[in-house]
Amino acid sequence: MKRNTLYILDDSELDLAILNEIFKRDFQVTCFSSANLLLSALREQHQQVCAILLDVCLNRRNEGLSILRRLQEHPNFSNIPIILIASDANRENVMDGIELGAIDFLAKPVNPHYVRERVLNTVAAVWNEAPPEQSKKDSSVEANSEKPTHLPPLFEEETPYALSSSGPIGSTGPFFLLPEDIESISSGWIKRLVMLCQYRPSLSLGQVRNIQELTALLAKQYVMDHPNGALTEVDAKMIGVAATFYDIGLIGIPDDILRGGIHQPSPGQEIYLKHADIGREIFQNSETKHPFLHYCADIAYWHHKNYDGTGYPHTDTCVEIPICAQLVRTALRITYHMRLSMNHTDRFQRVLHAITFEAGHSISPDMYQTVERCKDQLELLLRVQYPQ
Repeated sequence: MKRNTLYILDDSELDLAILNEIFKRDFQVTCFSSANLLLSALREQHQQVCAILLDVCLNRRNEGLSILRRLQEHPNFSNIPIILIASDANRENVMDGIELGAIDFLAKPVNPHYVRERVLNTVAAVWNEAPPEQSKKDSSVEANSEKPTHLPPLFEEETPYALSSSGPIGSTGPFFLLPEDIESISSGWIKRLVMLCQYRPSLSLGQVRNIQELTALLAKQYVMDHPNGALTEVDAKMIGVAATFYDIGLIGIPDDILRGGIHQPSPGQEIYLKHADIGREIFQNSETKHPFLHYCADIAYWHHKNYDGTGYPHTDTCVEIPICAQLVRTALRITYHMRLSMNHTDRFQRVLHAITFEAGHSISPDMYQTVERCKDQLELLLRVQYPQ
């Protein structure tokens, strides 16, 4: 039976009318202003429902999250993707929604084109269907997205993207093997990240994968260079995987701000940079208290901060940036220079040259030494990530 019914729950008649107009060509849309009516209909039609759009602030309170919890706990409803709608996709709603299993967030007032595109693509991804009227832009992105040639234990076979935990081509054996507790915790977050961000604008899962691989390589080298330092091999493994979530806070930023990026003028830039706070609080508020999540929180918060104190978050005094975040910052700078040098045959040499001038400014002298010591492996990895 084909799932072609879209349920929308919102206590605003105007918003229901707008959303119905947006989706009536694509789905059999059923609108509800009452949670009880929606739940009653679901009991009869849950096998036909492809997605549920759920207003967070029902009755001017966050009752939508309570409905989300009930839906996720019901064995017949838990597989239906739920997309939250909110006038303000603030960090509390984002964190709670993620924990409860929401797939995405849409901010009011909705942009008809982007909302339709996001919902169509989400439904297609969840139910393994081709999204109707796929735009040329989407087709181009998909065509240019390289799927990995191997899947680490963190991912199921059907996962559309996989973040590598294996070493660069030419290395001997796995780059690292995760302890079971770290794999168990991280796998759930990675699956959420893939689903939440697969169709988010301005966020490339290929880029996330590249940063994760680079950070893992740098972390391993850093521990080797500092055998009596604060980090152990297990820490390096945790940091390598925690780097996956450096930009997870972007899921709480409105689409129009995401498209403007970090260099947009104020006040958009200030809103964009709130993703660092959102990312940190997502992991700080997790019920699971594990050192891995501390690394996730530090990386999400500090990855825009330069070694010389510039960048974000703004601090009135000099602070010691956590090593885990310094490693991710270094990976981000390497990636930045690699993209600038893509059309040059000596692109790797250009990257190393550029990084030389960043020591003491964007990255620490220690991070520069780490890059120097693993430059052969780094070149192999970058050639795989950015083939000509």
